[in-house]
Amino acid sequence: MPNPPPIPHHAAAPAAWNLDAAAAAWLLPGLGHVLLGERARGLTIGIAIGLLWVAGLLIGGVGVIDARDNRIAFAGQMIVAPSIAVQLIKGYTLTPTTAEGLEPATKTGIEPPYVMSFNRVYEHGSLYTALAGMLNLLAIIDVLYRDPARDRRKMHEENDVTSTPTPVTPATSATPATSNPTP
Repeated sequence: MPNPPPIPHHAAAPAAWNLDAAAAAWLLPGLGHVLLGERARGLTIGIAIGLLWVAGLLIGGVGVIDARDNRIAFAGQMIVAPSIAVQLIKGYTLTPTTAEGLEPATKTGIEPPYVMSFNRVYEHGSLYTALAGMLNLLAIIDVLYRDPARDRRKMHEENDVTSTPTPVTPATSATPATSNPTP
C-alpha cells in the first residue's frame, strides 16, 4: 500500500491584530470596518447599533445610562463609547429630581433638565442600550481579528471559479431516435 502524499503545510504568518481599527469601532460603532476598507459592512453595523442605542435613550431617557445605580447595565452600555460621554455629561451638568418629581435633588431652586424614568420604560431603555453595547463588542472582536486581504483573496477566488466559462456542447437534434434502422 503506497504512502499517502504529505499534506502541504503552509507556514502562515500570524495575523496582526487591528488594534487601531478596534479602538475606532469602540469610539463609533462601524468605524473599524470602514477603516479596514469594508464600507458597506461598517455602515450596516454602525446604523444598526446606533439605532438600537438611540432607541434605548428615546425609550427610557438619558437616565438609563447610570454607572452608579445600574452597574450591570452600564457594563454593557460602556462598550459603546458615547455612553461614557453621556454618563460624564450627565454627571457634571444634569441633576435628576427626586422620585416624587417635586423638589430638585440640588438645593439651587432651578428645575433640573430631566426627570428620572422608572418602571418598565427605564428597564427597556437600559436593555436596548446594553444590547447595543454587546453587539458592538461582537463588532469590535470581528474587527480585531479580521484580515481584509484574506477576505478579498477569497472573494476573488470565488469570482474566478464562477466566471470560468463552461464548455459548450453541440445541440442534439429535436427528433427522437427510432429503434428500427431504416434499410
